[in-house]
Amino acid sequence: MSDYASKHFRRNFFLGVTNGFIFMAGSSFLNPTTILPKFLENVFESKALIGVGSYLLMLGWCLPQLPAAYFARSMTHRKPLYVVSNAVRMALIGAFALSLYLFHDSRTTVGVLFFVLLGMSGVAAGLVGLAYQDIVSRTIPPTRRGAYNAYRIFGGQGLTALAGSFLVKYVLDHPEKFPYPYNYVLFFGTAWLLMSIGVTAFSMIKEPPDPAVRPRGSVRAFVLELYLILKTNANYRRFLLQKLLRACEVFAIPYYILFATDVLGLGDSVVGTFQIVGVATMLVAAILWGKVSDKSGNRRVIYRSSITAALTPIVALALFALHSAGVFKAETLDLSRVSSGLAIGTRPLLIAVMSLIFVLIATASAGAQIGFQNYIMESAPLRRRPIYLGMTTTIDGILLVALPAVGGFLIDWKGYGPCFLAAAATVAASAFLALRLCEPRHAVRCT
Repeated sequence: MSDYASKHFRRNFFLGVTNGFIFMAGSSFLNPTTILPKFLENVFESKALIGVGSYLLMLGWCLPQLPAAYFARSMTHRKPLYVVSNAVRMALIGAFALSLYLFHDSRTTVGVLFFVLLGMSGVAAGLVGLAYQDIVSRTIPPTRRGAYNAYRIFGGQGLTALAGSFLVKYVLDHPEKFPYPYNYVLFFGTAWLLMSIGVTAFSMIKEPPDPAVRPRGSVRAFVLELYLILKTNANYRRFLLQKLLRACEVFAIPYYILFATDVLGLGDSVVGTFQIVGVATMLVAAILWGKVSDKSGNRRVIYRSSITAALTPIVALALFALHSAGVFKAETLDLSRVSSGLAIGTRPLLIAVMSLIFVLIATASAGAQIGFQNYIMESAPLRRRPIYLGMTTTIDGILLVALPAVGGFLIDWKGYGPCFLAAAATVAASAFLALRLCEPRHAVRCT
């Protein structure tokens, strides 16, 4: 880390964490596991469209980063890219909130505007993403990035998002006061306001100049460089394969909430409950994963969070099998074989098991956010770090287009069981592959 970055470390750390507190609190109102799937169920009948739409913002964050890496490699400072792209991004999110209020009577219009406006917002987010990650890599040292991301998640996806989750629950539990679409207009509008404030905080960071600025060069030379990276860096190839298998968890993630409300019959009132459960879990998980990252390295975070991610569809598959067998038909489940006179209400039991699923989702998600980003920042060669970041997140974006759609088509075709089974098998394989990754802190170079 440069002398300039060391001088402004405390300021930058504080502003970055503040950005996480406020921005992530806003983005929790656009949660892809609870709020967005239920919103899109009002707009689309196709599970595939619901799945892709739920991850549209994350998709946009990922896809443009490789082209952005090409154009940004010759920039000594990347904060201007962050500021301008975020201004466009926030304007588009605000425009959709207003459009939902004005055109809610037409499902077709809302659906088209959702994909157009939030899709364009996602593209702007992709430009933001590369700039943000590169700025963090030059302002926060490797041994403090675990704590940095942990505090951001603890505050933004934990404390402040928990308060927001109670608002979500109250709004969804009182449809007579907040009917559709005004409930979701409130969510999108609140997200826009908080995210805009968070962006402003990060924009005040003191960015050091990039010491490894390179001439942009030709597109052909850039593509050749990508090819050589993939050809010569075996560890990076393993990393990408591990990420691909791990990403298969999104076969199922957007559909757990629909499985709970529609198949298990728990109703929309549980959406806020599961949102609170997931956010509360983030409070604890972020701190624990941050400590593991700083003390033991990010390979261990990736491995353990992948095991957690594999458990999620396994629990869901078991619940699906029991439901299909008619175990939960009665209002009360007789457990007298376990203990004489013991019985438990079916609905509370189903809510408890589904809550466990959302605990696992949040735990695995916190680990992924800390582990994967920090791993690539630490293992990539300094001069090529923006290319590694851009290529990794662009591949993520391609997966976020394909995998939720595959899961949705699988559910429409064969039901929830095969979808959960496919997610469990692929994510479990990713956990084993994580053990073969190089640990950057224990190697001179990971290739």
